[in-house]
Amino acid sequence: MKRIIPMVMGLLFLAAGCQQPSVKEAKKEVYGKWSVSRANVLYSLARDHLAGGHVDKACSNAEEGLSLDPESKDLRFLLARIYIEKGYYSRSIGLLQLLVQQEQQDTQDKHPGLLAEMYYLLGAAQEKEGRLEEALASYNRSAELDRSTIAPILAATEVLVAMGNVEKAQDFLACQTGRYAPEPAAAELAGRLAMMRKQYVRAAKQFQLACDLDSENKRYPELLASAQYAAGEYAQAGETLNRLLRRKGYKGPAWVYTLLGDCMMARNRYEPAEKAYQKACLARPEEPAAWTRLAKAALAMNHLTKAIRSAHQARSLDANHLDAAILLGYSLLRVDKPDKAVEVLLDAAKAHPNDEIVLCLLGRAYGKMGRDDLAKQFYEAAGRIRPDSPLLEGLLAVAK
Repeated sequence: MKRIIPMVMGLLFLAAGCQQPSVKEAKKEVYGKWSVSRANVLYSLARDHLAGGHVDKACSNAEEGLSLDPESKDLRFLLARIYIEKGYYSRSIGLLQLLVQQEQQDTQDKHPGLLAEMYYLLGAAQEKEGRLEEALASYNRSAELDRSTIAPILAATEVLVAMGNVEKAQDFLACQTGRYAPEPAAAELAGRLAMMRKQYVRAAKQFQLACDLDSENKRYPELLASAQYAAGEYAQAGETLNRLLRRKGYKGPAWVYTLLGDCMMARNRYEPAEKAYQKACLARPEEPAAWTRLAKAALAMNHLTKAIRSAHQARSLDANHLDAAILLGYSLLRVDKPDKAVEVLLDAAKAHPNDEIVLCLLGRAYGKMGRDDLAKQFYEAAGRIRPDSPLLEGLLAVAK
């Protein structure tokens, strides 16, 4: 009996020992917890680096974190965003497709907002990769899951445009935006689509709506003025631009001053047009088109010296600029320098042999020099290109 008791006690002790986790299992559990904790730290670091624009560091942190915790949805989602930033679109698509599949299985769409966000990001990666049909499907799925944001609708519209379906994109946007409160971004996109289809009045209305919804955005008035000018609403376009230029802190680019000058020229308001073009030339002195427009305004005001100087400057920047050559040649004729005009216009005729205006002006220049034979030759050449040219008829009348 005494010998049996120690034996029984030993067996009980052995049985109890078998129920305790082994040292190896305990270490594995501790290491697993440490890996998850370390992965969470790396996730926070990667997110902060991405927010700060340090994409490479964010990528390194996220990849290391995912290696420690391969099941982390947060790390997969963050890494998918980082891959898009780095241009690794295929990798991003792979991660997001797994996430979408996992989210659908785990939640049975109990969290449609998160799933919608995944589909939206998947669409962005597919769009960047050039997989437009798939991107369109992903954006539409995102919109179906979350109707609180218009972003997927706008993205899907942009994809339709990229696919060459501008009319379909316009109809789709108009149909879908009806269920959302007016958004400036949606109005801007609608305006851009109308511009593509040369529906300028419609575009102007949309850009005006964008301005009304977001009065601080300085891009919207620029777009509005462009649409108004294209629609022939020159006075309205000029007013829009002048209001914009009076805004505190707004520094107008050269093209804005050029457009303002064009609005003034269209209304025969040559002095404000000249001032606007001068500002355009100051903003971008290397742009020949601005100098050409300045020459045109100066010529309209009979400021011949300024017209010659401006046109010459345009030609110094672009020797083959046709309008600059025509303006310079005509201005030289106006100051009775036909020989100089011939030099300019012959160069232009070599680059643009079928331009009837150049040929007509050459005929006029040679006529003023007493070279009627050459004048007739160039007039006939212009007549062969455009027999009904009103410029040619006028010059022939003067020659008689």
